[in-house]
Amino acid sequence: MDGDTIEIGSQAIRIHGIDAPETGQKCQLPKGTWSCSRTAIDAMAKMTAGKTVRCVGHEFDDYGRLIARCATDGEPDIGAKLVPSGLAWAFIKYSADYIDLEMKPRRQKIGIWQSKTQPPWEYRARRWETAAQVTPEKNCPIKGNISAKGERIYHVPWSKHYARTKVELAKGERWFCTEPRSNSRRLAGAVSVALWLDECDKTDDEISDRHLMTGRDLDLLRRYRSPRPLGRELLLAGMAAATFVLWYFDLTPYPATNMAGLGWGLLIGAVVSYTVRLSRR
Repeated sequence: MDGDTIEIGSQAIRIHGIDAPETGQKCQLPKGTWSCSRTAIDAMAKMTAGKTVRCVGHEFDDYGRLIARCATDGEPDIGAKLVPSGLAWAFIKYSADYIDLEMKPRRQKIGIWQSKTQPPWEYRARRWETAAQVTPEKNCPIKGNISAKGERIYHVPWSKHYARTKVELAKGERWFCTEPRSNSRRLAGAVSVALWLDECDKTDDEISDRHLMTGRDLDLLRRYRSPRPLGRELLLAGMAAATFVLWYFDLTPYPATNMAGLGWGLLIGAVVSYTVRLSRR
């Protein structure tokens, strides 16, 4: 967990619309620096530890984190609490939801606004550029590491354990040039998550008795829930339906066999396209 990410069961959740200081990042004061990342982490822990956290999200990022709005009984919107407290930036690259909430701490020089501070997206870019210059493979600074349990873990230059992680090619580890993409890209419909963060050791039966969704449930949902047909399939199916109508009522000067063949071709194309989409989940 850090200033804009929490974990529920085995599922990491990235808070929608905000960007908090990276772990270990320092922020400027008029004189000196302060540990803004630690303060943001502590604020997140205070809001979530021992409480029911409910998150609703529609999309996973490249690291498999669910991007979601999260709330507790005491905080209806965690992101909306951190931004006006001066502990996170409104992440306007992806959302304009919290721009207005950023105005007050800016004016009053609260938290990260006490002095000019490098925002986390620039901090990450700078760390990337620095690491990319000294790696064995030029411009490939992501470390692909295999843990003792056989888990494949990717360390980007701004991550907590980057400096002490070694890439051992003999073990099958390697350097990457781009961010590894998660197999789970998007959920069809919103996913709701609720879990007592201090009860992660409960059994699945105990969790289900409370009608909660665990990280394991999310993994299963991502794996087995079929995505909805998207624009391409709907367009092909619609064209096939229109072609069959023209053929059935003889509303076109073209031969009936040609129209029937075209209709079946469009319909088969829609089915094949959807099947390929399923196979790539």
